[in-house]
Amino acid sequence: MKGKLSLWLLAFFTSLSTCSYAYSHESDLPVVGYVEKVKIFLSSENIVIKAKIDTGAKTSSLDVDSLSFFTRSDEDWVRFTVTDDDGESIKLSLPVERSTRIRRAGARKDERPVVKLGLCLGKYYKEGEVNLSEREGMNYPMLIGRRFLSKSYIVDSSRKFMQKKPKCKKRE
Repeated sequence: MKGKLSLWLLAFFTSLSTCSYAYSHESDLPVVGYVEKVKIFLSSENIVIKAKIDTGAKTSSLDVDSLSFFTRSDEDWVRFTVTDDDGESIKLSLPVERSTRIRRAGARKDERPVVKLGLCLGKYYKEGEVNLSEREGMNYPMLIGRRFLSKSYIVDSSRKFMQKKPKCKKRE
């Protein structure tokens, strides 16, 4: 009887330590809701907008207006306008990192330019690729995708605004 009890206790405590480790590892990550405020770091200004956290999207996406392409020093660039939460429009120009084809449910494939942006979600700054699209009719001007979220955040899809106003400084 003692041998069986000892084996059972060993198995029980081993499973507890495994669960404890997985839980403590995950709890070190900040929790975000399905909607959060995000600060976009730009060369001249920083803007704050509402973003939908979208684990179904691989790449983050930003709603822009007046999207146009041009060449600077033999590189492809884009010029566009972003509107912040206060309705203020900001004109930007950035180099194109690459382009991507986006599949949307019930719609044709869309070719979009991808730029690199510094983003602040909660108190953490992270650079990531963001595709640009004139996404009229969407509820949120930005989608934050899996590449940005991966290994940095836990998503609670039943809540929103889990993080306070974005409070981070750009890392040099």
